[in-house]
Amino acid sequence: FRKKRYALVIDRLIGEKAPVDIESSFHFPPGELTINGKQVMVNQQLCAVADSSTDIKLQTFIGGAKPDEGWMAEGYGRKTPAPVLRVTAKSGLPAYLAMAFPLEAAAEDFTVKSHLEGDAQVLDISSGDIHERVWLNATQKRIKIGGNFETDALCIVESLDPQENEMQLVKVRHLQHEGATVDLTIPDNVSGDLNIHLNDSGKPEVTVWKQQGTQD
Repeated sequence: FRKKRYALVIDRLIGEKAPVDIESSFHFPPGELTINGKQVMVNQQLCAVADSSTDIKLQTFIGGAKPDEGWMAEGYGRKTPAPVLRVTAKSGLPAYLAMAFPLEAAAEDFTVKSHLEGDAQVLDISSGDIHERVWLNATQKRIKIGGNFETDALCIVESLDPQENEMQLVKVRHLQHEGATVDLTIPDNVSGDLNIHLNDSGKPEVTVWKQQGTQD
């Protein structure tokens, strides 16, 4: 969740590398749900942008023949047609499915463009004067970020605003139980004003070393 900007919902799938069928559904209240490429519109207003580490197919259902094809229950024994978005793909693993939901103030010119950089899926997110890059590291290998940093974090949010110079590293809780760590290598030419946030529900001990090797 990026305050006053957007919420990013990420489904991370792990397992054998053989191709598997992937399906994820998002339910919406009654209204008009339409698709424009990877954009999801509700009543003609941008609601979400979908992306993935593989090719995806977006479908909408409302009032279909099956229970999962666009229904909601307003009470016991009552059902009302309500749109559902279904995202499907066939992919090897690990893989990511991502949905970015812009907040109302950012929705008018909200855009998401994706590309691959090595093993990482990269989302460039823009809205007004907000420009951020989200790195999705499904392989958990060390990856280079912008050619300067190396990290094995699962998700990295990098501000592209030269005035902010901020980066957020995120990893999921279960990795802590496996004894995994998040590593970040900072090159010598980075200024001391860089802000780095390490987020983990397991609250690991974080040690920061200065460039000369002294512990901070």
